[in-house]
Amino acid sequence: MRVLLFLFVIALSIRIIAVCLLPQDAPDTYRYDSIAVNLLSGHGFSTDGVNPRSDTAPLYPLMLALNYLLFGHNLLVVRIFQAIIDSITCLLLYAIGMEISNKRSIWILSVTLACFFPSLIGSTSFVLTETLDAFLITSTVLLLMKSVKGNNRLYFLLSGFLSGISTLCRSTTLLFPVFLFTSLVLIPKKNLQEFCIIKKDIIL
Repeated sequence: MRVLLFLFVIALSIRIIAVCLLPQDAPDTYRYDSIAVNLLSGHGFSTDGVNPRSDTAPLYPLMLALNYLLFGHNLLVVRIFQAIIDSITCLLLYAIGMEISNKRSIWILSVTLACFFPSLIGSTSFVLTETLDAFLITSTVLLLMKSVKGNNRLYFLLSGFLSGISTLCRSTTLLFPVFLFTSLVLIPKKNLQEFCIIKKDIIL
């Protein structure tokens, strides 16, 4: 537990430094920011306050609007929030490692690599969907592995719910349930469980 806490602090510290010293902007940042501001001002899901946008997934602008409501229009707060979320994602990778291996070194290696992975660190500096979406997808995968391994219907439901929420963040996961359903139907249940449980005598 102390190792996990230490790695979380390391991951968070690196990301906080990145968002404070190297904040980044992107063309889509204006779009998300404008929608969030218009939502709070009562002008609907739009960038110009008049015409609704149908080409933008709603979750991220809603998250921005909530941040603005609680802390004011401060993009640094948004970036710090993303740094926290991404640090939690690192811990989720530790949990995924526990699901697929019985070697503690693998668990620690997974979270350590995530802590220092440049793309994960860099994405927290952008006011974009990537960090939140990575958290949602990682959570979905973890719950899905637990559901298959333990045949737990609650985990199945939660993983499906988070998969849907992830699609509301970025539409790139829109077809994920189709391929997932196909694999669950076509691949024997026993094989899926064996995929999620690596035996102790297997050397990774």
